[in-house]
Amino acid sequence: MITCEFFRSGDSLVGFVIRGHDDPDGEGISLPCAAVSSAVYLTVNTITDVCGATPLVLEEANGWMSLRLSAKDAALCQSHLEGLRLHLSALSNDYETITLTEVSLPC
Repeated sequence: MITCEFFRSGDSLVGFVIRGHDDPDGEGISLPCAAVSSAVYLTVNTITDVCGATPLVLEEANGWMSLRLSAKDAALCQSHLEGLRLHLSALSNDYETITLTEVSLPC
């Protein structure tokens, strides 16, 4: 199961945490997992290397990644965060092993 949790402050997305792995055959290869990983890395690399944002939190380990932005950087990167959320939402419609949730943070 892959869980995608997005953090929202007011009307803006400010980050996310992606956890889990989808390996139905036990072979370490999964189309949904590869699609999620690719989308997340593209988004993080765009936010940090193209937009120049400095995340408050950027952590990665085997099977999960977390990103949190300041309000200023979140405003700069809003379209990238919303694009990731929309993309992962579309994937979750195709693969039941991907779930999305949103958490409201204090403003």
